[in-house]
Amino acid sequence: MSGNSYREKGRAVFLAAIMVLSVVAMSAAFAGGAVASHGPTDAGPSYNADNVESFEDAWLGQEINLTGFSTDADAVQIREGAEVDSDADVVEEQRIDSDTGSAVIETDDLEERGYHINVVGDDNSSWDGHVFWGSTESLDIAFDRSSVQQDGATDISIESDRSDQHLNVTADGLDGEDLEDIFVNNGGWADSDTYEDDEDVLTLKNIGEDQEFSANFTDIDADDYEFDFETTDSLAEENASVEVIDDEADVSFIGDTSGEEGDLINVTVSMDYTDTGVVQIGDEDDDNFQTAVEFTDDSDDGFDEITLQYNTYSHNFTGENHGWSVHEAYEDDVTIEETNVSASPSQGNPLAAHDYEMVAGTEVDMDNSSVTDDGETDTDYFMVEEKSDFGDVTTQIAPADDELTGDDFEEATLTDSDTVADGDHLLLSIENFGHEGALSNHTDGDLSSADGQSLSTFFQDVGVNMTIEDPSPNADNELDLDDFTVSGTSLEDYDGDLVVALEYQGDDDFDTDQSYDLTYTVTEDNPFVSDEDEEVEIENEFTIEEGELSLDDANEEVPNSEDAEITGTTNAAPGSEVDTSVRASGTFTESEDVEVASDGTFTATYDFSEYDTGTEFTIEAENTDVDGEDEQDAVLVEAGQPDINIDTSAPGEVTVGDDASLDVTVSNDGGAAEEVEIGVDIADEPVASENVTLEPGDEWSESYDFDTSEAGDVSWGVTAGDESASGTLTVAEETPDDSGSEDSGSEDSGSEDSGSEDSGSDDDGESSDGTPGFGVAVAAIALLAAAMLALRRQD
Repeated sequence: MSGNSYREKGRAVFLAAIMVLSVVAMSAAFAGGAVASHGPTDAGPSYNADNVESFEDAWLGQEINLTGFSTDADAVQIREGAEVDSDADVVEEQRIDSDTGSAVIETDDLEERGYHINVVGDDNSSWDGHVFWGSTESLDIAFDRSSVQQDGATDISIESDRSDQHLNVTADGLDGEDLEDIFVNNGGWADSDTYEDDEDVLTLKNIGEDQEFSANFTDIDADDYEFDFETTDSLAEENASVEVIDDEADVSFIGDTSGEEGDLINVTVSMDYTDTGVVQIGDEDDDNFQTAVEFTDDSDDGFDEITLQYNTYSHNFTGENHGWSVHEAYEDDVTIEETNVSASPSQGNPLAAHDYEMVAGTEVDMDNSSVTDDGETDTDYFMVEEKSDFGDVTTQIAPADDELTGDDFEEATLTDSDTVADGDHLLLSIENFGHEGALSNHTDGDLSSADGQSLSTFFQDVGVNMTIEDPSPNADNELDLDDFTVSGTSLEDYDGDLVVALEYQGDDDFDTDQSYDLTYTVTEDNPFVSDEDEEVEIENEFTIEEGELSLDDANEEVPNSEDAEITGTTNAAPGSEVDTSVRASGTFTESEDVEVASDGTFTATYDFSEYDTGTEFTIEAENTDVDGEDEQDAVLVEAGQPDINIDTSAPGEVTVGDDASLDVTVSNDGGAAEEVEIGVDIADEPVASENVTLEPGDEWSESYDFDTSEAGDVSWGVTAGDESASGTLTVAEETPDDSGSEDSGSEDSGSEDSGSEDSGSDDDGESSDGTPGFGVAVAAIALLAAAMLALRRQD
């Protein structure tokens, strides 16, 4: 065959390849540029020249119909800018229909900004120069739950900038009738349309800017569904997903449910695929006790863990909610719908210690305080343990400035002590007091609300007496219990130890430098004390002292160092604040506030390094809460100097694989403390960096291992403040074996024939196995070449 035939065949193959590539490219372009549009669309709003001002905004994507143009008008232009400008860019232009005097403006290509109208041919048109704004409509749509049980329902919320609009809804796997069932027939929206020419679309009509209604999935198959929502006249669109699950609704107990007699006992359940749950405790026939609660969970997912509480103290068995409540952490989401009790202990008795059967479920017969057989989903035990023995009563003190109620109580500094400086807080901690349920009745969950008379009444109700007596001769012995207040935050943090504060300040019944006897009695009127022989009586005492504060004699000579210490002692409560000041007339005046330590000492640190020895000054210290103060004369003396030294130990040479380490010791051999920055490097890499305060005579030591896996020199260095040390460890190869060393074959190792020149690497190091730069164009040329070769071989 002639060469022309090859040329013609080659040309044919080339053109065919170009066509294939073009088709692929066009397909990709069409696929990427396609815009989905579902269901009917609205023409958009119309505005008349007689009411131009009503056209203020256009939602981008709308078709705007402008009417009322005169016969002189030829065209209408939309120009950029919120001010009339004859030179402004024209972004949209439409001819005016002379028969109707109207024009339709497309806003798809407009941006979110101001525009003005220019009427061509009629400068007197009401539309000429009118300004409007292009606005992007926000649309936010979400289901309240990410999943919903099959045949169940959940709410859907729609938020928009517009007060009235229509939304087309589609979802893969659902047709228009399914959608109508979900949102309209079984759901909560009444105004909608379906269309014969598009069976997969539902239009929700007249949706406002803030709507919420139910979506019901009765008879909808279990699956993941993504719903697409599009406004019928603008570019706004949104999607929302929900998973329809065919699992059964389930309410199950989580963890152990136990507590002592008289406590609030937590009942924690998980709720899967249901918003409503029921819990029953006890059996009337077996336990002479039975109660039930029905509750709803309003949180926004289908898998919730919530906690209820049951009050085992008697006062609430027949009161509001029959002893049931929602745990504080869940009060915002969980609501108790209904409760009942069919049998309960007699008034004055707590729920007895016993393991009561619990039943959880989804349906309840509240008249009988029971979960129905069909609604039962789980069982467990509600375990009430005997009240633990009453504990001791200890006295504690706290700084006068500390708050002892509310959330601030957790930050208060409490210290065990039987002596309080007049002005500080005095507290009594009653160990293992319990009675959590009774406290809940009196304080409504807020412990700090039990003060004065309410606390006195509470103690009387639970059979507790607390008396304070002045043991001195002829004293009016018994003091008023109304001087107590409960300290603490809430019952959520209550651990059974009741803390009460004695408000003795300003009370004429209490004197300073006086001891008082405290008697705490749990009488037989208490539900946990069966008779007089089991009554609990605990005696204690405390002393109220005048506030005291004194500076130490050691302050008479103070070193002129940068961290000179002024020290003292006080009987103010640890954590209290002491105000200190130093003053040398004409030289310095400084002050520092410090806290009292747990041992009653306080230390203030001053920088006197700028001042000469021999400078005389005055030290003052004061705690105004306990009226403690002291003053002292002092003089600056020569400060000792720190002396920082480094001691290192490291081998000079080792063999590959041997153990080797760098031992470092930094010492202060001087007469003053120093904060030292210590750094250690090995092989030019930092292995330690820290700041250490070394008192006179102190040492800091550490050891670091060398890496000896390879031969070579390993440098090391240590710095400590201005001091440094360095060295080098040599890691040597093992001594070679002399036998046969000359015949080791090193010259015949084949290194010259290793194939390095034929390895296929190109000049820039790229391996011939890779194909850098081998893209679509090169691939196409290769295909053409192969085709030409095939043709040539065929001929």
